Amino acid sequence: MALIGLEAVGCRVEMLAETVQGMSPATAGGVKRQRRLGARVRSLGAAVVATRAPGGRRGTGNLVRAHRLLVALSRQIQRLESKGTLARPVAERMLALVASAEQELRPLVSR
Repeated sequence: MALIGLEAVGCRVEMLAETVQGMSPATAGGVKRQRRLGARVRSLGAAVVATRAPGGRRGTGNLVRAHRLLVALSRQIQRLESKGTLARPVAERMLALVASAEQELRPLVSR
């Protein structure tokens, strides 16, 4: 069964976290960059968890925040890849996961 909506976004974020944890520091361009990517993915995960909490207006704000964090993560990955800091296969995998999560989240944000 295919996951949709917030469940799909949460799954993509978990896969992103596993990707960041599983890559070597050399692949990420160093320990510091790997930690920063990990921190960004963790904050994205926290935002996705917060969207599941009941709360009318706050829920919408959390959706917008999660979407903003996804866009920022995508930009950071693209920047690191274009500089040659992040290995291309890893960057492509991460960008595919981010794009998939963003595609699932976009309809929820625009409601």
